[in-house]
Amino acid sequence: MHRVVRGWQMLQAWDEAFLAFGRTHLPLWMALLSSLLAVFGLFSGFPWFSLRLALIGSLAYFGGLVPALCLGFFSCTAWAVDGFLHPSMTTDTTLSLAIVQGIGVVNICWLGYHHAMLRRQQEARTRGGGDGLDVGRNGTMDSVLPWRVVNDIRSSLAAVRFLLFPLRDGVEDGSVRAATSELERLESLFQGLTQRPSEQPLEKKDGESDA
Repeated sequence: MHRVVRGWQMLQAWDEAFLAFGRTHLPLWMALLSSLLAVFGLFSGFPWFSLRLALIGSLAYFGGLVPALCLGFFSCTAWAVDGFLHPSMTTDTTLSLAIVQGIGVVNICWLGYHHAMLRRQQEARTRGGGDGLDVGRNGTMDSVLPWRVVNDIRSSLAAVRFLLFPLRDGVEDGSVRAATSELERLESLFQGLTQRPSEQPLEKKDGESDA
């Protein structure tokens, strides 16, 4: 049973690592794709495509995602219709280029909007008092750590306690009981933090000094 639980938790860890890697590197991949499409447009006789990507990306950054997507969809549709009505290339080539343009438009729209969101989050952190604060639930500011990080730490503590010191029918020695008790204390501490988003950070106990 413990092997099944460990295997399931290992799969969850792989999923989280894969998603974290994707979230971290996705903007870089999309920026590279946008650059490749712009170079493709310049060297393939379609400089207007590179210019249009720059304009749509700027609109997504300053104006929003929906206006940029609407402009990109309209421009791609207009180009495809004009290509079908006044054919200078084969139908397959026109359709393929229209698909490539659509991919480029969606890519540059998301990239511009993503950078706009990063700028807004940075401004919110700056207004909140520095890098140590982040926007939390209900518009409040999280203290010390974001709530997502606190919740992840609490879940990790529970998993470590279960894996290292599973429930037994026999009598545990003193060191195991002490370790289990300490993990339970830390777990309950982080659980209390996640359940009280509007309260201030816990005050230090008497006799404790700053780390």
